[in-house]
Amino acid sequence: MIDQALIAENSATLVTALENSNKINNRLNLVESVFNDEILSKLQQYLTDNYHSENWIPETNEHGVPMHDVPRYKLTWDADTVIEELHEVCAAATPVLKKMYPNSFQTFNGIVVWRDHPGYYIDWHTDNPVIGASLQIYLDSDEGIPGTEFAIDSGSLLVPFFKNTGYVVDHSGPDKPSHRIAHPVPANALRYSLFALWYNSH
Repeated sequence: MIDQALIAENSATLVTALENSNKINNRLNLVESVFNDEILSKLQQYLTDNYHSENWIPETNEHGVPMHDVPRYKLTWDADTVIEELHEVCAAATPVLKKMYPNSFQTFNGIVVWRDHPGYYIDWHTDNPVIGASLQIYLDSDEGIPGTEFAIDSGSLLVPFFKNTGYVVDHSGPDKPSHRIAHPVPANALRYSLFALWYNSH
């Protein structure tokens, strides 16, 4: 059974993190202290206990085809667990995102927990145009694990891999930021993150 009080507490924490986010430009905001320790600990235990769960599937391409040669796995749903709780937490952030990015007209689509294995890397790209906004939160801290690098003006900005921090992006315009993973995931490391997405509704 999901914990409604935990959902309510973390919904408020996430909204506060978004409202206090560090605006880099009109498309990119950095966030920190996104969730509370209780739900993060609950998620960490879930990830440990369910490492071999069949709910983990290979990442898919834009056509929904599994990419077995890419060392990234994803978990999108597990009812009556912390995954459902985090789904509800992120859904509750929709109104504040609409205030932040009024031209995106987002409808909440869900969350993905990504588990990137050694060798995972994706070069400069922009996300699927159906995505209006996205939120990526790192679930661990490790200086050796790559963060995300954004192309900003004539330079770049690195968002380091630090637990309970991340970024929110408005993908709705032609100037949506290009980004990449800073470097391949090193040997003997796993890169866990939570990705929430809101679709364009037009």
